[in-house]
Amino acid sequence: MESKKEPIAEVAYEIRKKKKVYIQRINISGNTKTRDKVIRRELAISEGDMYRTSLLKRSSYNLKRLDYFEKVELETSKGTANNLMELNVKVKEKPTGAISFGAGYSSEESIFAVGQIYQRNFLGKGQKLALQAQLGRETQRYSISFTEPWLMDTHFSLGLDAYNLAYDYDDYTKDSFGGNLRLSYPFGDWSRFYFTYSYEDADITDVAYDAALVIKDQEGKHTKSSVTFALERDTRDHPFLATQGSDNSISIEYAGKALGGDSDFVKYIVNSGWYIPLVWKTVGFIHVKGGYISGSRDDVPLYERFYLGGINSVRGFEYGDVGPQDPETGDDIGGNKFGQVNLEFLFPLLEKMGVRGVIFFDAGNAFDNDEDFDISKFRTSAGGGIRWHSPMGPLRLEWGYNLDKRDDEDQSKWEFSMGLFF
Repeated sequence: MESKKEPIAEVAYEIRKKKKVYIQRINISGNTKTRDKVIRRELAISEGDMYRTSLLKRSSYNLKRLDYFEKVELETSKGTANNLMELNVKVKEKPTGAISFGAGYSSEESIFAVGQIYQRNFLGKGQKLALQAQLGRETQRYSISFTEPWLMDTHFSLGLDAYNLAYDYDDYTKDSFGGNLRLSYPFGDWSRFYFTYSYEDADITDVAYDAALVIKDQEGKHTKSSVTFALERDTRDHPFLATQGSDNSISIEYAGKALGGDSDFVKYIVNSGWYIPLVWKTVGFIHVKGGYISGSRDDVPLYERFYLGGINSVRGFEYGDVGPQDPETGDDIGGNKFGQVNLEFLFPLLEKMGVRGVIFFDAGNAFDNDEDFDISKFRTSAGGGIRWHSPMGPLRLEWGYNLDKRDDEDQSKWEFSMGLFF
């Protein structure tokens, strides 16, 4: 018998090691407003560094996340020697500020009016400045906020907030003023450490005559002085229209009499949201959040407790209806622990205009001090809606259907909001 041999070929690879290439100079053009140093500090590569494609990609990503520019291009050209290269950063500025006045309707406020002056690239230095006033049926809020993302050209970020807030709850009114001092520092590629000092003076008035005893006990003035420590890892490709990445955080807030307030508690919150790219530009979103407050009911103000229901937790329910209620009056009294899960399917409607559709399933509940955390008691809902990243900010119109309706609850609920997504 004749044997057939398979043809065999020998392949020889010849590798010649050449000189390493370094960045000789970085040229920036097109920035008519933004200062050069604001762009340079976002670059992952500097003059004198060895050329690496991965660092150029990260630099482009950093500049696009600033959201200061319509266009960002990074190109290379030959330097004065064979092992030298110039990096050309070309940008095209876009508006970063807004002065807006308007009126609208939300499911919680009914008719409301909003005025805002906002600049996220103040004087071209990358600073953020915001002044806002909101007047509604239940809320009157005035605030000013300033953030310096690179304090004294270091990686520290400094922020200051001041506000005056009046909010009409179902059974009482809270009038308060306060402020925050915020510091943060990045570590790793995507993570940041936060420290916040908060101070608030609140006055609880207009308590309903038939309110629960625990609400009546809260009447009068309250002072909160607290410090919060938080860690966050954010790898999302966009803060509002993310298609991939995740946002994970953990925070611990301590409010104590040792800090000059009369509130005394420790609040823990864990948050995790994951965006998963699917087919045809659709995105899956998995969001899990939970919290716990240690402290007696007398030392924790009612408005610091956890209330679920509404567009940012379990849709299809009124705010506060998902959680503990006073057994005698039925008033919402909040929980000292909670958990929620949100599952969403996001799909483009008008992609160029930033309009998305959403189908969702929500589950969650809050539990009182003497109750155990029990997933089997989570309330559930499902529904859909539309989201638009408009020039006025993110807009949401969503409809939730109560999957385990009780006798005193609505079967479904439309909700509208203008602001950040959870």
